[in-house]
Amino acid sequence: SEAYVGIARAYHTQYGYGLASDRAAINAKAQEVARLALARDNENCYAHYVLALTAAHAGDPETAIRASKRAIELNPSFSPGYFSLAVGSIYRGETEAALAAIDAALRLSPNDPQLYVWLALRGSALYLLGNYEEAIAAAEESRGLRWFYTAIRVLAASYAQIGELLPARAAVDELLAAERSERTIAEVICRFKRAADREHYAAGLRKAGLPEA
Repeated sequence: SEAYVGIARAYHTQYGYGLASDRAAINAKAQEVARLALARDNENCYAHYVLALTAAHAGDPETAIRASKRAIELNPSFSPGYFSLAVGSIYRGETEAALAAIDAALRLSPNDPQLYVWLALRGSALYLLGNYEEAIAAAEESRGLRWFYTAIRVLAASYAQIGELLPARAAVDELLAAERSERTIAEVICRFKRAADREHYAAGLRKAGLPEA
C-alpha cells in the first residue's frame, strides 16, 4: 500500500505543480493508483488523503470530503487529512468549513513542509468570505515561504476588491509570467461548484486584469 501511495503522490505532484502536459490525465492516474493503495490497505490514511486530493481536483468534492473524513477518523492528528478536507470543502461551496479545516491542519503541524500551500488555501477561503485584508495577509505569508500560484491569485483578487489596483495588477503579471501557473479566470473558477463562488472570484480577478480564458 505504501508503495502505491508514493506513486500516487508523485503523480499528483506532477498535476499540482503543472509538470505534466495533460494535467487531467495525470490526476486521473494518481486517483487510480490511490485506489490501488486502498485496495491493499483500507486503513492507510495517506491513501485516503491522496484519493481526496485527486477527487477534489477532478470535480468530485463529495468523494474528497468523504475520503478526508475517513483519514481523520483513522488518525485524528493527521494534518494532511484536514488540508484535503479543506480543499474538498472549498470546492463544494462550504467555505467556513474549509477555513476551519485548514486552521486545524495549521494547529496540528505549524511548521509543515507544505505550509505555503496551506496558507494559500487559507487565503482563498478568506477571500471567498469577503475578508480581503486577512486573505492578503495569508497569501503574503505563503509567498514569503515559497512562490505558489494560488497565493498570487488570492493577492490579485483581494487587492483588486479593496481598490489597490497596482499590487493587484502586479500579481496578475506574476501569474502570466510564471512557467506553470493559472493564467485565466476560467482556470481558476472551474472547480468551484457554487455559482456565487465562481462569480466572486471572477469579479476580483477581472478587476485585476486576468484574462477571461
